[in-house]
Amino acid sequence: MAYCPKCGIEIDDHVKTCPLCDFTIPDIYGMQNNKENNKFPKAKNIYPKKIESMRNKFFITVFLLGLESILILAAIGIYNHSISTYTTGTIFCLTSAIIYLFLLMGYIHSIKIRVILFGATTIALNLLLDYIDNSITWSLTYSLPITLSGVTIFTIMHLVYTKSKHKIHFIFIPIYICIGLSIFILIIEAVISLNIYNSLRLTWSLIVFTSLLGFSLMLASLHYKLPEMAKEKMKRIFHV
Repeated sequence: MAYCPKCGIEIDDHVKTCPLCDFTIPDIYGMQNNKENNKFPKAKNIYPKKIESMRNKFFITVFLLGLESILILAAIGIYNHSISTYTTGTIFCLTSAIIYLFLLMGYIHSIKIRVILFGATTIALNLLLDYIDNSITWSLTYSLPITLSGVTIFTIMHLVYTKSKHKIHFIFIPIYICIGLSIFILIIEAVISLNIYNSLRLTWSLIVFTSLLGFSLMLASLHYKLPEMAKEKMKRIFHV
């Protein structure tokens, strides 16, 4: 049996109106049976969609501005019946900048593919800029080996990190970065010295290599010696 919430008399079940005071009796049984009405709506995270929408708008805006600049420069060159070396170099740089932005915005999910395309764009840009004066010199002796070395080192470091058991430990990210950067700096000075002196002369790169390697070892020792509480605190601070 149920009771009227206003006057308190006893009434039959499923009565919609109190026979004494004409008070509308709430349908408690219906509310209990319809459990879906009592649930809160499912939360929807719209933040990723907003970020993606902002990213697309930004890229389209920059792409249209870059394309408009390229077309204007080309139209000026056609109008003057000649395209200067400066205009040609600017067109090459704008085109490469659009490709770089496309890769940095993450439209290609694979990091390895992005790095390879980044390196290929860099090599192509340097070759085109070097060939503006109808001769290829520095792009093959300096740019090509340095760019290929950078792409190779990054690919190897990324592969080793993803395959290793340390990939869940945030502190190993700067360790792998420092190791790869130290090797890359050695290669840069080696390429420069071989082209200038025709011999291998390593000076400042050895100092940088030693410093970065020592910093990597220090980070690794901190990881193994830090207590678990300190590790968890650092993870919360750096959101990793």
